[in-house]
Amino acid sequence: MKVLVSLILVFALVPGFAVAGCGKKQNDEGTLTALDSGNKTFVVTAKSGKETTFKVTPGTQVKDSDGKAAKLADLVNKQVAVTSEHSQADLVAQL
Repeated sequence: MKVLVSLILVFALVPGFAVAGCGKKQNDEGTLTALDSGNKTFVVTAKSGKETTFKVTPGTQVKDSDGKAAKLADLVNKQVAVTSEHSQADLVAQL
């Protein structure tokens, strides 16, 4: 009986853990104004003047205006679009 109750509880909790890491993707546009290679972060300044700091992860993709792979340092002072989740950049694309 204890085993049956335990199995029911485990399977009841599994769907909650499956979606726990899922978050909303956020899209931001602006000028890439600063890059800190040591901390692996960069700052995008929107037209409104709002600055947003993003973290670069091993999975972050960086694309130039042609859609080809690029280096983040090459996009400094250029217009970019950033797709992120919890301030961790998934995609940085030059506009």
